[in-house]
Amino acid sequence: MDTILVLLFPLILPLVGYGALSLIGAKMEQNHERNLDEREAAIGHFPIFDLANVPPGFTASAGQLVTGNAVLGTGWLKQFFASFRTLVGGEIVSYQRVLQRARREAQLRMIEDARSQGATAIINVRFETSDVGGVKPFSEVFCYGTMIR
Repeated sequence: MDTILVLLFPLILPLVGYGALSLIGAKMEQNHERNLDEREAAIGHFPIFDLANVPPGFTASAGQLVTGNAVLGTGWLKQFFASFRTLVGGEIVSYQRVLQRARREAQLRMIEDARSQGATAIINVRFETSDVGGVKPFSEVFCYGTMIR
């Protein structure tokens, strides 16, 4: 029995370590989701539009570019399982969740930037995405628009 434990220990230790890291990563994601929910609730309904023109009911005495960006990555385990999913095709839900969180974060940062400058609304809002990194890719979401006062 001792011999078996000695032989299996080098195999079990990395799995336990990776499992612990996965649990830590999942907890960090939950904390980020909760933080996003709290910040969105605190901001309330701040008017943002994808229209290029000032919408009815708003006046623009000044306009200025406002931006927000977020770079998020996935954990080791999610990348590992996603690589198998690419072999057979289909949705990679773990990546979708990361991009959704990155979009929300970038948009919140843009709104927070605009509010700190006294904006009443943001028009012509756009999102851009890009991959950053190489072997371990990260995704950047860049959100920008024109704030109006």
